[in-house]
Amino acid sequence: YEDNYDAIEAIFKRLERSEILNPEMHEIYLGWGYILSELAYITSDIATYQASIEKFSKVSELNPSVVEHSQSWGTNLLMLAKLTEKVSYNSQALEQLEISERFYSTSVYNLACAYTRLGQIEKAKSKLVICKENNTLPPKEFLLNDADMSFFYDTPWFEELVASLE
Repeated sequence: YEDNYDAIEAIFKRLERSEILNPEMHEIYLGWGYILSELAYITSDIATYQASIEKFSKVSELNPSVVEHSQSWGTNLLMLAKLTEKVSYNSQALEQLEISERFYSTSVYNLACAYTRLGQIEKAKSKLVICKENNTLPPKEFLLNDADMSFFYDTPWFEELVASLE
């Protein structure tokens, strides 16, 4: 990130100019939200996650039929819940991830995480099975270190799921 600080700042300045020139163009906010989302992931910065969510929210405000950002929006909310320890973000994440599922029905790992956080264990399991069947589970090492999966640790069901990834 630090090596590319000037380039990133230049991109943000261009986006700000684009926003001034075309404030009703949802694509500006969509791209901006994705860039902020990636930057937030790299830096674990709460304010950057919040900024990405604001941009995604603006996309929905300008064009409610655009939903491709729901997966990133929901994932960012899950990260905010973890970083800020505000559980209300989990419910918001669930809402966005359920929207995403309607369009990306096989990429539902983060939806499983949201269900787990909200105590909806059977729904979480069903989403993990969908991921397994469609080869969209994260790598085994990730699963074994994901706090959202800790409920399943030491259960035969999860052990079998993880073993099937070898």
